[in-house]
Amino acid sequence: MSTDTEIAPPEPRGGLDRYVSIIELRFLALFVPALFLVLVLLTAGYEWHGYTRAVDQLKQRLGAVTSNLSIIMAEPLYRGDRRQIRLLMASVIADDAVAAFAIYDMNGGLIDNFGLPKDEPPEWRMSQFVNFADQEGLRQVGRLEIAFTDRHLREQTLNRFGFAVISVGIMLLAALVIVHVSYSRSIGRPINDLRRAVKETRDGARGRVTWDSDDEIGDLMSAFNALQDREEKSLSLLTETQRDLERRVRERTRELEQASSEALLANRAKTEFLAAMSHEFRTPLNATIGFASLLIEDGEAVSSERRSQYLQEIVRSGDILLSLLSKLLDYSELETGTLRITPEATDPLAIVEAVVTEETARAAHKSVHLDFQASLSGGNLIFVDSSRYRQIVTNLLGNAIKYNRPDGRVFASLDNVRDGWCRLTVRDTGEGIAEGMYDKVFIPFDRLGREAGSIDGAGIGLALVKRLTERMGGEIDFTSVVNEGSTFWVEFPLVSRRPV
Repeated sequence: MSTDTEIAPPEPRGGLDRYVSIIELRFLALFVPALFLVLVLLTAGYEWHGYTRAVDQLKQRLGAVTSNLSIIMAEPLYRGDRRQIRLLMASVIADDAVAAFAIYDMNGGLIDNFGLPKDEPPEWRMSQFVNFADQEGLRQVGRLEIAFTDRHLREQTLNRFGFAVISVGIMLLAALVIVHVSYSRSIGRPINDLRRAVKETRDGARGRVTWDSDDEIGDLMSAFNALQDREEKSLSLLTETQRDLERRVRERTRELEQASSEALLANRAKTEFLAAMSHEFRTPLNATIGFASLLIEDGEAVSSERRSQYLQEIVRSGDILLSLLSKLLDYSELETGTLRITPEATDPLAIVEAVVTEETARAAHKSVHLDFQASLSGGNLIFVDSSRYRQIVTNLLGNAIKYNRPDGRVFASLDNVRDGWCRLTVRDTGEGIAEGMYDKVFIPFDRLGREAGSIDGAGIGLALVKRLTERMGGEIDFTSVVNEGSTFWVEFPLVSRRPV
């Protein structure tokens, strides 16, 4: 049961929104027109101011040019020197600001002209009488009219305004870049971090925002992280409480199930144990009783050789019974915790060599060759109960011989393939164990399908070996290949080296 409220992640954005946030777009929608209007007004005002000043200067220039021309033209007009008048007129009309120019004699007759000054606006026209002074006095010799135009001023103003518009565009673009960078660093990044943290807040996980500033955004991020911490603690407490309740329910259910099935399991275990033991005990008992009966009934007629054979079979059956009873008692004491184990510094090489010597005869009886090699030098000690370690070695070698093929081989070795550990390895060339039965190898009373075979045993040898090994701080494992054989090994840590 989930205790976390999932927060739906933001919808994926496309187009311009992928690079510019919606908040920034809204801000720019207000900022850009306002900035553009301000820049345009400032530029237009500046240009208008410059234009009016230039117009005033041009009008002042019109008066100055007219006054100067009335003085310069006085003598040529008095003398009627048309050539000089034309030259002066040419110098005047060469000015781009002059739109028209006309010269009249003292009677008002037109002497020469360039355009018609009267066609120009009155504010750009000026008329001036030309007076000539000599010894006879001051007298009027003519009149001139001149007209200026502000066309060049307008063109220059328009050119400057176009450049100003380009400048405004550049400034506006620069302002946009500055605003975008500033927004991204101071607002965009924390908002994106907050979006990421919200997106990561799901399935019990709580995202955090790594942002440190002394402004309102920093306070917001700190508050968000604190909220996430409180939410995470609450969810953790709720989850832990839920898990504890579920665990208690499972334990109680398991206890009830165990209590309800214990009687059945006990009866089943009892039945299986009695069935297995009845077969294992019946075989050697029948052999003992049978051979003993033969000796009693035909004692005098039985040859000494046959009598010796019968007695050997009786002894062998007795040994089998004794071995079964010993294993059952040991396993029972291990299960109940009453088996006494007395660890001491023990030389494993001496014990393994002694057991190999004892088992060689049994192996020869079954036509099995037993080979032993030791790379672990004498004097290396392990801390175990020597009698129980001997029991482990005996069981492993006995199983390897018992379940081997005729003319098979058993390879035993004692070494320290793992630094600081003593390993006993027993490998046989028997039928091997199917992979599907690996989990049953160390289960007591399970003989892996050999219950109906001719090989004696109760199926507790390996279970006993495993429990003894683990009880004394060792490790056991095995590998097996069907039709090739099995390899079992036990390891105990080396504790010291016996002094020379």
